[in-house]
Order: sequence, then C-alpha cells, then structure tokens
Amino acid sequence: MAPKVWKIKTTIDDRRTSEQHHENEAVIKNASDKTCPKSTTMPPKAWKIKNTVVASDHQQQEAGIMNPVKLLVLPLRGIIVHRAHRSRPETISRNRRPDFCYGKFLVYKRPFCLDFLKFCFERFHVGLWSSAKEYNLQGILTNVMGDLKNKLLFTWDQEHCTDSGFMCLENQDKPLFLKELDHLWQKKYPNLPWGDEEYSASNTLLIASPEKALLNPPNTAIFPLNYDPANKKDDFLGPKGELRVFLEGLAEAEDVQSYVQDHPIGEPEILPSHPDWDYYCKIICYINKKRNIAFGFFLPMKKGSYVACHIAFSIASPCRSSILVTRYLFHFLRHIFHPDSSFTPNQTQEDPLMAPKIWRIKSTVDDPHTSERHSQKEAGINNASNKTCPKSTSMPPKDWKIKTTVVASGDQLTDEQDDEKEAGINNVVVASGDTEDDKEAGIDSGIPLDRLHLGSKKKLLVIPLRGIIVHRAHRTRPDTIPRNRRPDFCYGNFLVYKRPFCLEFLRFCFEKFNVGLWSSSREQNLQGILTNVMGDLKNKLLFTWDQKQCTNSGFMCVENKEKPLFLKELDHLWQKKDPNLPWSDGEYSASNTLLITYPEKTLLNPPNTSISPLNYDPENKKDDFLGPKGELRVFLEGLAEAEDVQTYVQDHPIGDPDILPSHPDWDYYCKIICSINKKRNKDKKKLL
Repeated sequence: MAPKVWKIKTTIDDRRTSEQHHENEAVIKNASDKTCPKSTTMPPKAWKIKNTVVASDHQQQEAGIMNPVKLLVLPLRGIIVHRAHRSRPETISRNRRPDFCYGKFLVYKRPFCLDFLKFCFERFHVGLWSSAKEYNLQGILTNVMGDLKNKLLFTWDQEHCTDSGFMCLENQDKPLFLKELDHLWQKKYPNLPWGDEEYSASNTLLIASPEKALLNPPNTAIFPLNYDPANKKDDFLGPKGELRVFLEGLAEAEDVQSYVQDHPIGEPEILPSHPDWDYYCKIICYINKKRNIAFGFFLPMKKGSYVACHIAFSIASPCRSSILVTRYLFHFLRHIFHPDSSFTPNQTQEDPLMAPKIWRIKSTVDDPHTSERHSQKEAGINNASNKTCPKSTSMPPKDWKIKTTVVASGDQLTDEQDDEKEAGINNVVVASGDTEDDKEAGIDSGIPLDRLHLGSKKKLLVIPLRGIIVHRAHRTRPDTIPRNRRPDFCYGNFLVYKRPFCLEFLRFCFEKFNVGLWSSSREQNLQGILTNVMGDLKNKLLFTWDQKQCTNSGFMCVENKEKPLFLKELDHLWQKKDPNLPWSDGEYSASNTLLITYPEKTLLNPPNTSISPLNYDPENKKDDFLGPKGELRVFLEGLAEAEDVQTYVQDHPIGDPDILPSHPDWDYYCKIICSINKKRNKDKKKLL
C-alpha cells in the first residue's frame, strides 16, 4: 500500500477554480435542507474533507516514490463489459455473439479489457464498485477477470451503495443507487485494507455514471460513455485509447482533482446547468434531509460508554415512504454495535447541519466478508437453471472461464538466432514425438528451459481432419462419393480423398504453430486415416483427440437427423481436462488458440476463437485453399504474427460466420445450449 506519509488532503475550495464550481461554492457553505434549490443553486452535500500537511520533497525522496499510488475505483458494466438482459432485446447486440452468459445476462467483453486491467493494477491500487446485486456480480466478475480479481483491494456491490429513494431517469423501473466515496475515505467497513485517512479526494478516482456521483466532491470521478459492442473499432481501453492515456497522466499527477479538472473526459458532472437538474436536486435534498432529521438515542453498553443508534424518518413520496421506514427499522434491529461507534453526548452538538457521520453504526453484519447473507448468495451463484429456451433475440448462458497467460515458445532457432538472444524463459513444451533432427536444432526436453534460447511465441492451432485436410465418403452413401475422381486410399467403409497441397500445408502449420488434432470421429475410424494422410508428421501433434473428448449435445445435426451433434469445447484444452496434455496450466487461452471446425461444434466457445472454412469438394480440380497462396495459408500466416487471436479473427473473416441469434436455425441451436447448461447446473446443485 502507499505509505501514509503521502497523504495529501485539501479543502474543497482549494480545487474549485473553474466557473462551474464558483456557482456552487456559496451554496455549499450556506446549505439549507428546508427547500430544494432552483436551477441556479447547488444543494448541500455531506462532504467532510480535512486539511493536512503535504509530505515534503525530502520525505518523498526518502520513501523512493515521487508520486504516491492512487486509488482507482472501477465499475464493471459500461466500461469493462456491456451487459444485456434477455428480456430487453434492445440491449442485445445483433451482429455479435456474447463472450459469455450468466443467468439471464449476456455479457460482451470490451476489446483490450484484460490488458487494460493489467495496466491498472500496475499503476494504481484498484477496487471494484458495482451497483449490481452480489449474485449478479460475482459470476460475471470471475469470467471477465479470472485470477486478476484476487488483486482487487475490495469488491463492492449494491449493498455498499446509497439507495437514493428515487428511480433512474432512463429506466423508471430501476432504483438509483449512489456511490459515496466518503464510505471509502472514512472506512465505513473496517476490513478495508488500508490505514485511516490514507485516501481522500486528492488521490482517489471513481469511474461511474454521472448520477451515481451526486454526493461526491467535484472532480473526483469521470464518466466515460458506455461501451457499444456493435462498434468493432472500439479501442477506448487500448494502449493508445482515450482512457488509457488519461490514466497514464493521472498516475503521474500530484492531485486527482486538479488533473480531472484540467483533462475533461466523457460526460460532465451533473451541475445546475444540467437539463434534469431539478430531478437530481430533489434527490440530493431528500438524502440530506433524511440524514439531518435523523435523531439518536443512547443504549448503555458499559459504564461510561454509550452507543449511538440512528433511525431516519423522512417525508418521502407516498409510494416509497412506508418502504423506507420499514427498511430503516430493519437495519436498526439487525445492527450489532461496534465499539468504534461509541461517543459522548457532547459530540452530538458539533456541526449540526452536516450529515451525522458521528452517528454511523459500524457493524460486522454489514461486512461482506462475514455476513451470512453473503455466504448464502455465494453458494447460490452457480445454481442457476434455464427453465425455458430464450427466443431468437437472446443468447442462453454459457460458463466460460478464460485465463490469459504468457505462451511458451516452441520455435526452433538457428545458431545465429541463438547467438543474438539471451536465456531467461522458464517454461517450454516439446512434443514427445519430436524427431532427432528437431532435438539437434536446439530443443531438448531434457534441458532446463531457463537455459534455452527461444524465438517468437507460438499459438495453439487445433485442426480437424475431415472437411479441411481430406474428404471422407462412405460406401453406403453414394451422394458423398465423387463421380470423376478415384479416392487416394480406402479405410474400412470409407473412401478418402486428400486435398491438394495438404502435406505442404501441414508442414507449414508445424513450423508456425503448436498443432493438435481434434476430430469428432470415433477413434477406430480416425487412426487409420490419420496414418495414411500424415505419415510420420502425426508424431509432431501435441495431442490427437477424437469423439470421446467431445461434448455430446444430446441433439442431432440439422443436416442429418440420424447423426448426433458433438461439440468441441476449447475450455477442455485451456483447463487441461486431460492432465497428460503437454503444456503447463494456463498456458493457452482465447488469446492464443484457434480451432478450425464446423460452426455448430463451437456453440460453447467464446467468439472469434474459431474459423469454419467451407468443406473441401474433391471434384474441384483447381482447389488451392491449402496452397502457398491459398486463402487459409495466407490467413494463418497473418495469425502467426498477430498479437491476439480473437482480434485477428474478428478483423479477418473467413468461411462460415459464427452461429448468432440472426442464424436461421438459431432456435434449434439455442435449445442445445440451454439443455447443456441446465444439465450442468443440476449437476452443480447435486454437488452442493
């Protein structure tokens, strides 16, 4: 954590030099809760900002840090991801499959989101604050951040927000919850992992929607526009994106409020000039009035000590007044008083117009790490079930767990490259079937990795056999047998036609990628054909998977009602479902894996992790798809040099598109996904 010597605190007036804040200044100092100010005034906000001494340059140099690490409070929805609800078709992207689904939500990850999160953890102390309910947040958070979520200083949800008592303007059925930074600065929850007064308005930045920051000091938050998943060129979180550049400057700045004021980004604050100011003004007045009407009574806890309890009664709208009174009575009854909340009666006379912070009850019940309520919710996160299949405007849930890691290289280097590069890479995987020539080139599974010299990092390419490398016809199905060409060989009841350039193409793949083969055929039908097609090259495959490693969908193929549909889940590779897979945990992910197969076999995979070229037609004598200048060869040459598989696949479409809600057979494929997820959720319940 940043040392306390770096604590920089200031009064609100020190930072309010712009014209928009001059109009608020007089009102804040002379606040009154009796009436709602008109559009030219600002109602009172309960800001408590202390003046302290700024650390000297000498102290900073002794600590070895020129700028203390600031606290960055991130949201999830709108900035990192777009979250759509199945029951609201207008929020669902029509030209993109969601990255994953959780319950009734379809989630679209923003481009560069993982790289952006890693950058944030490098430059800031990071916490996450969402206004979503906990059971809606945790599952999405795991799928988006993976192990990175363990680096968060805190993860707050709707229960840590302030219920405004009003509804959102854009959705009159949705309550408006506010995020008060004072809850962080005053450590409303004692388990927050920093010292008292370590953070303040000078070193904290909140990213949220403008209306959620109504009760915060000016220039302590920014409000970027929400992510639109239909925008394929979005680079807001990228290395040169607007938010990344803004935060790089903020990390080096001395004061957050000054920097935010001088570098506007996104939407402006809600000020009296805002078109909906009258509505937001009522919200601020309502909250302050509720707090100022609050009264305390004392319960003797021990001799000479009292604990202050507060129950707030306020004049609310007729439809919510009874709810508010009931809610506050409930909170009072469930509070377990913390010794830190004790005070003497004389304290109640200080600052009577401010929100009564000295009355705050600190309760272990509110602590999300110890609450029984939270434990029950966590236990129920994974118990979702899909009773019905959504219509063509929705996407059913998928449980994708994607890890982003560094890929070990498998490139073979020349002597010149060995001389130019230094050792220092600690992990590599060598195929157990490598030939002696390969080992002599400098890769030996018996040599420690930190002593090897490796080149560029190879991606994992998962190829099929039928449809791309060969055409396989069955003797009992004459419609699959070409009329003007003899088969290259026969195996059992199958006639096999090798595609032009297939051997040269396979050698190219082994040179540029780490290659595995995954077929939905049975093992006894696969091995004989594989030997005849690849020869000794098959020993270079990292793995050879068949129908047993596929997921049986329980449904039949659309084009052949007698043929079961088997799916290929890449997560089985990434999570090493087979422990004998020759790579380390987390080595491969959606960012460095490409699957080549039919579109329907990828239903459970993240988008842009596979391509679906058209099937080989053996009667096409001019086929050069696998040739040196063929479409697939050119595509893979570019992929080998690309930084990220998903980005490259999205920018370079090839073959059949993904199966999306716009697909003519979407209703059928939707039932398949729902059926699989429902079965898995039942299995999870049994385990619990």
